[in-house]
Amino acid sequence: MGGLAGASTKLKVIWPVHPRTRKALSSMDPGFHLPGTVEMTEPLGYLDMLQLERNAAVIVTDSGGVQKEAFFCKVPCVTLRDETEWTELIELGWNVLCPPVSSEAIAGVILARRYEPGLPGTPYGDGDAALRIAKAVTDSKRILSGEAPCASLS
Repeated sequence: MGGLAGASTKLKVIWPVHPRTRKALSSMDPGFHLPGTVEMTEPLGYLDMLQLERNAAVIVTDSGGVQKEAFFCKVPCVTLRDETEWTELIELGWNVLCPPVSSEAIAGVILARRYEPGLPGTPYGDGDAALRIAKAVTDSKRILSGEAPCASLS
């Protein structure tokens, strides 16, 4: 939270807070308060969250799904974890890991990543999966109906 507070001195921070996180926050040190520059909201629906991500300068998360959404929205991502399952996003430079060890380090990485896109790439395919699947189904139907020759295995 200190890292978000630090980043919010130079960047508007909008934080949709999960109910369990909000409950945990209420049990924290009563002397700690996030500055007004960190806007905490209720959880967002999927489309509203995508709209927020699409318009962000940088996305900060610990969620695997949000890491990928950041990539698809072409927004740099900072993942507050020691590791990620999406190493291809690290390799392309769209995502960086930032273990949550200090507020200063987190704020510094968030601010450094603003508007810093990664490299172009298509780690999840080139977008023609539906066409390839339709062709495979059509070819299979032609083979099963006898319209097309079937290769024999010998």
